[in-house]
Amino acid sequence: MRFIYCILAALVLLIVLSFKTHAGFKAHSALHIAYFYDGDTVKIIDASKTYKLRIAHIDAPERNQTYGKKSRRALIKLCKNTNIEIIITGTDKY
Repeated sequence: MRFIYCILAALVLLIVLSFKTHAGFKAHSALHIAYFYDGDTVKIIDASKTYKLRIAHIDAPERNQTYGKKSRRALIKLCKNTNIEIIITGTDKY
């Protein structure tokens, strides 16, 4: 359980309250999380596009692994009713 709270604390550092222009997102775009794949991957929708976002420096278990569903639920709970900001640090093969 403590591991999940560490993951969530790191996530809070990555999701901040103001929004900056970066990598195709427009400043002040209305962003929302449309789907939570697992504890470190979400689907983000802005005004016209959909993005699959992996949270940097977080290695949460997949849904079919031990604590995977619990990790996903914790991320859902953390992000419920919050404003989000995306800061893109790079891309990966996933």
